This record gives sequence, structure tokens and C-alpha cells, in this order.
Amino acid sequence: MKDSRLENRLLELAKIHPGYGYWKIYFLLRDEGFIVNHKRIYRIYKQYNLTLINGIRGMYLRSRDA
Repeated sequence: MKDSRLENRLLELAKIHPGYGYWKIYFLLRDEGFIVNHKRIYRIYKQYNLTLINGIRGMYLRSRDA
């Protein structure tokens, strides 16, 4: 598979930086010289279930009484 080197590096970076989403991994790979589309990075990222769960919005809202 032609993405094997890319996949290996993506998995290494995801293991080193578990809190990074695919965009940050994409920029890290781009800085290392990989010329790749962000959609390919997302596809591989999703294939290995590395996607992050979004936080709950509105968690810090004040009550109306205050």
C-alpha cells in the first residue's frame, strides 16, 4: 500500500500526542515533508479510530438565578 509510510508516521505521532486532532497531525506531517491532502489524513485517522470526542458545550453556563 502506498500510504504505509504515511500511516506508520501518523500512528507514531498520534501515540506521542494523543490529544491532537487530525488537523494538528496533518500540520506536523506537512512540516516533516509529507505532501498529502488533509482528507487523506482524516480518512486514515478515522480508519484507526483515533478521532477525538468533543467536549460537552455549555458546561460552564451560569444559572439564571445569579
